[in-house]
Amino acid sequence: MHPRTLSAVALAALLAVPAVAGAQAKRSTTSAKASRATPAASSSAPNLSVGGSLGYEFGNADGFALRLDGELPFQMLAPKVALSFVGSLGYTRFSENIPYGDVKTNLFKLVPAARFTMPVAPEVDLYGDGGLGLYHYSSTAKTNVPFLGTMEASTSGFGFMLRFGAGAFYKINPKVKLSAELGLSPYFGDVDTTDFTIMLGAMFAI
Repeated sequence: MHPRTLSAVALAALLAVPAVAGAQAKRSTTSAKASRATPAASSSAPNLSVGGSLGYEFGNADGFALRLDGELPFQMLAPKVALSFVGSLGYTRFSENIPYGDVKTNLFKLVPAARFTMPVAPEVDLYGDGGLGLYHYSSTAKTNVPFLGTMEASTSGFGFMLRFGAGAFYKINPKVKLSAELGLSPYFGDVDTTDFTIMLGAMFAI
């Protein structure tokens, strides 16, 4: 090969190096942007959780309580405080003794609430709920009056209520967590009382 040919090849190689380097840098930058964008896109989708809990409600009357919850994450209020919205459908079956008889009450509750969650350990989160909702009740009183026999009277109605709760989640795995909660429920209207609740349950991410 002649010297002129060698010189031409060397010059072409020198001119090609910056182009190759620029193309490589461009591909690296594009890959880095894509890798950064992928987790952000996947983490931006909120995960809906559904679940239920059962327990006991006590106040002027005591009874078995059941609640179904749906929880939708909303946003982070602080590095370790998350805000989510919760919709709850609750039911309590009250039983109360009265002279010569008893009163049975079915109470249905629909309460939207805000939930504030804070992690305290890798498997444990603490949370607090606050909400305003509606209730519907139906009561039946039965009495056994001497010489008159059994008498029965029924009533029903609607009203407003508040729900406050404080509890903890224990994460079994990323999809399942157990819950324990203490609650306070003031009722307004025909049912004019403030009850306490103790609930145990589970939530499932979907």
